[in-house]
This record gives sequence, structure tokens and C-alpha cells, in this order.
Amino acid sequence: MSKAPDPRNARPMASRLVSLIILILMTPIAQAQSKEEFICTFGSNNRMVSVVKTDAAREPKACRVDYTRNDRTTTLWSSKTGYAYCVAKAASLVTKLSQGHYSCKPQSVGAPDDRS
Repeated sequence: MSKAPDPRNARPMASRLVSLIILILMTPIAQAQSKEEFICTFGSNNRMVSVVKTDAAREPKACRVDYTRNDRTTTLWSSKTGYAYCVAKAASLVTKLSQGHYSCKPQSVGAPDDRS
């Protein structure tokens, strides 16, 4: 029989997860359109949360948050001036998925020559 998780550890773990998410998402990527993703899995269920920086040349803080479920992507939030807004919304969604027993892992996505 498995032991139930200690609820006293839930909040610190969620707090650490949010800190990690914000750190990863705030790391700049030099592309006209770049994307930071979190792949979340629970059994055979997969979810993807993406923060997409759009058109960095004209609007350097423009972004959107995309959510992919059952191979269908929906833009949940967007901003022309608030990249931090998109990061906060994505962090909140990834935290909710993690609290729902999904295992979420970050993944940076960019052009091959952007990666060392």
C-alpha cells in the first residue's frame, strides 16, 4: 500500500516549481518568434504549455500562451506589452497540472543554429 503524500510538503514543492518555471521562461531567446514549452504527462495523457514570444523586433514584449491537449492547440492568453503576464499565466497553468499529478518538464524550442 502506498503512503499518501504529506500535505505539509505540497506548498513548498509548488513554490519551488513556480520559481523554476519563472526562471526558465524569463531566460531570453534571440529569435523573431521563440517558444518555451512545458511537456506535462500523466499516464498516457499529454499536455503542452507554451509561452511564445512573437515579433520581437516590433513588439519586444509581445507573447501568447498556447495549450495543447489531445493534439489540439488553443491560445489561452496573449499580450502585446507584457511578457511577464504570459509567464505568470503559463506558470499558474503548469502548477495546476502538476497539482493534478501531471509530471511537467521544461523544453526550449528554437532554430537548430540557436542551440549550442
